[in-house]
Amino acid sequence: MSQHAGTRIGRLVTVTWALNGDHWMDFKVYERAGDPVADPPLYSTVSWRTMAAADWTPDINAATPSFTGHIKWDGCNEWVPERDRYHVCEPDGFVELVAEAARLVHELAEENMPAYGFVWFHPNSSRPR
Repeated sequence: MSQHAGTRIGRLVTVTWALNGDHWMDFKVYERAGDPVADPPLYSTVSWRTMAAADWTPDINAATPSFTGHIKWDGCNEWVPERDRYHVCEPDGFVELVAEAARLVHELAEENMPAYGFVWFHPNSSRPR
């Protein structure tokens, strides 16, 4: 059953989302700090643009998102980085973070957006048609 808003916690990120009609979903992506299985998860409250000292909170409403954006009925999506730097400790760290975020956003759209599904695919897309 579809919802109108919610939160999905992943291993590396947490996504909050809200439907805007039946064809558009806004989202915010929050990078999880430290231990990926911590309960509750911790999120940064710092804006990396100001270079303030890091502070962590379990309250996602007090946290600073890593990305904001939206996804449309046709699967097209836009991402806005809310930070100007990311710290990763492994060669694929950033790729894994973004891949998990994108997967969660598309899963949420498929599960909750009534009009999602008529997806135009680029000829070079790796997604099944």
